[in-house]
Amino acid sequence: MGQPMLAGTPYEEVLQQAGNVERLGRFLWSLPQCDKLQLHESVLKAKAVVAFHRGNFKELYRLLEHHQYSPHNHAKLQALWLKVNFVGNLFADHNSSQLSHSVV
Repeated sequence: MGQPMLAGTPYEEVLQQAGNVERLGRFLWSLPQCDKLQLHESVLKAKAVVAFHRGNFKELYRLLEHHQYSPHNHAKLQALWLKVNFVGNLFADHNSSQLSHSVV
């Protein structure tokens, strides 16, 4: 087998579309620590997907808030943002209802 594809190639997209988020996470972890690569938009987007699937919402927020993304990525990233907010609201509502039941 040849050399693994580098970031910025369709490799990340293939792993994302295949739903292989753990493998994608391992691939991202194996990338060299160089800013040009680590700050590439496809790497940042892939990191956001991995953070979402791992429930690391703090990292997801950081990735989305501190980087600029091309318009063609906005819909996918916005969907992640909305899902996190929806899940966070459900969790908050669930905890509120438990608190109100335990106080009564």
